[in-house]
Amino acid sequence: MPSKETIQLIADAYHSIRATMPGFRERESQRRMIWEVAKALDGEHDHQILAVEAPTGTGKSLGYLLGGIPVAREREVALVIATATITLQEQILNQDLPKLAEYAGLEVKACVAKGRGRYVCPRNLKALLDESEHNDEGRQQALAPEVLGSAAWSRPPREGEIDNLNAMLDALKEGEWQGDLDEWPNPPASPDLYNMITSTPHSCTGRRCADFFSCPVYQARERMREAEVVIANHDLLLADLQLGDEGGGVVMPNPAESLYVIDEGHRFASKAVRRFAVSAKVQAARDWINDGLRTVQEIRGLLSSEPQEQQLSDSVGELLREVHEVLQDVDEFLQHNYTADPEEHLWRFRAGRAPEEVVAIARRVAKPAQRLQADLDKLAEKLDAAMSSERVNVSELEKYLPRLGFLRERADNLATTWGLMSTADEDDKPPVARWIERHEGKTGQGDHLISAAPVSVAGDLAARFWQRCLGAVITSATLTALGKFDRLRRDLGLEADERVAVGRLPSPFDYSSSLLSVPAMRTDPKDGREHTNEVIEQLKELLRSDEAALVLFTSRSRMEHVAESLPKRLRALIQCQGERSREAMLRHHRQAIDAGEGSILFGLASMAEGVDLPGAYCDHVIIERIPFSVPSEPVEATRREWLEDRGERPFYSVSLPDASLRLVQACGRLVRSETDQGRITILDRRIVSKSYGKALINSLPPFTRDVQ
Repeated sequence: MPSKETIQLIADAYHSIRATMPGFRERESQRRMIWEVAKALDGEHDHQILAVEAPTGTGKSLGYLLGGIPVAREREVALVIATATITLQEQILNQDLPKLAEYAGLEVKACVAKGRGRYVCPRNLKALLDESEHNDEGRQQALAPEVLGSAAWSRPPREGEIDNLNAMLDALKEGEWQGDLDEWPNPPASPDLYNMITSTPHSCTGRRCADFFSCPVYQARERMREAEVVIANHDLLLADLQLGDEGGGVVMPNPAESLYVIDEGHRFASKAVRRFAVSAKVQAARDWINDGLRTVQEIRGLLSSEPQEQQLSDSVGELLREVHEVLQDVDEFLQHNYTADPEEHLWRFRAGRAPEEVVAIARRVAKPAQRLQADLDKLAEKLDAAMSSERVNVSELEKYLPRLGFLRERADNLATTWGLMSTADEDDKPPVARWIERHEGKTGQGDHLISAAPVSVAGDLAARFWQRCLGAVITSATLTALGKFDRLRRDLGLEADERVAVGRLPSPFDYSSSLLSVPAMRTDPKDGREHTNEVIEQLKELLRSDEAALVLFTSRSRMEHVAESLPKRLRALIQCQGERSREAMLRHHRQAIDAGEGSILFGLASMAEGVDLPGAYCDHVIIERIPFSVPSEPVEATRREWLEDRGERPFYSVSLPDASLRLVQACGRLVRSETDQGRITILDRRIVSKSYGKALINSLPPFTRDVQ
């Protein structure tokens, strides 16, 4: 247990909140969460990792803050909170922590950790403005337009952009702005402008930069080092775990010296899979290699007094030409051999095993690309040493560091992608999904995208994170699948970890006042068009013009077809996801309900979670079909094939648990507070007619059921 002093601090803070916070509702589940979090993070128990499912209404953010902050203080380490969404990060920083300070007297120094792409680079900002002064027309830079940290116009400046950039520079100089682009009142309208005024790890010159001591990125990192609570998103935490020799501690606090809360933890594994995925285009790579050759030749011209550096530059140039030639062979090979699956519309290799001819040509790219990557890193080190000793023209050479950084990034990605395409998987470990897509160009000149992604990152997470961190809490309203934690533990690499404890908190809501209905239907979703037609007929009867409804689909095409097929009286009330931003959809929906009108939202998977429509804003949730994942998605399909080859049944070990979790999330859109009630309709008879249906329906909250 935490020390007596910490226990008393937590108890006093909770009692103060209960007595003084307006509208505070005491919940047994929240109290339990506070103490379970404190026990898991104190370092004195057998379990140092806690997975706790905290249903909507628990007050989980207050639960882990009040349980975690005092323990982190006692242990004199940072508490890192990682979430999946910006909305939750802002809620913690701007609402939850101020409430703790005001009503519990628990003031903490906190900051939001962001990637360098969210901060302006003063050097690039000045360079961009200086270029616009010397060339009113703008100029076409040598590097690709999408390159981050380019500090050069890839197009003529648009109206208002120069004034906006000047305002940014003035605000930085006057100390009125800290360089956080999310906080700038007039953010750039064009995404490509962000690329020009930000930096990347390789394009940043660090302490060599004249703006280092006023750099927003390094100032933000300094604030993070001083913070007791660091709030980050999953992507930044995962990106940091990929850095360094052991993983982590490069940008974020060191895992070995930190406690963690992984909120929205049901999304952490899928985020990790996407983070570890890589891809590279063939013809696009030949284009940046051409630019790279010019860059290396120009750098060599500045190294006349440095023969070793010149020799290394020559080696880089030779490798660039070798890779360029091999990629031409790759392009010709793919033009003749590319074989797309008619359903998947890409060339995917079963269970991740590429044919020998693909592996052979992949090795021809991977080997020189890996040598190129190594030589570029050596060249960067040599240049840094030469500039430090001032043996070269430092001011001239510094101008090329961003371009060299760009080359290093692309070479690293190229070597990693083709290396994964050419390497066989270990027999006892999950494979890498491998596939190739053909992208048709506007002018008829197409390209091929080479992709590779692990089907599981469980081993990486275990080695890089769970085995190194001091303690962690994984939480979400939906962590279990089919009522069990098996899926979560498998995907996160915690199956065999004896330090893990799991638990489900009771919901504070009365679900029995809401109705779960499965109407009689003639068709099954496997019937395709017939089922969709019956869904249309059902919706004509189910949807009312005076209610607030959310209808969830698993396919955009079906969603749009159903919307177009409904009577005019209903179509006038429908908003389909994709017609406008989700925020605009929800705003319009709330305005309609506030005005006493009806409103119907048609949404996809992303609206089955993270959408909060309490009270009158949602009377009825309709689920078109059980949300099974699309088996043709490359990573999912590869994982299913691998499991089949091992004699397992992927439907029961993967598809069904995943569908259960998504179904629980979808049903969770209805009841958002103690007073909410309404109805849920599932237009998929498989939930009662199939043998697995009972497990699905029993995993849902205890609604009153009406199964026809």
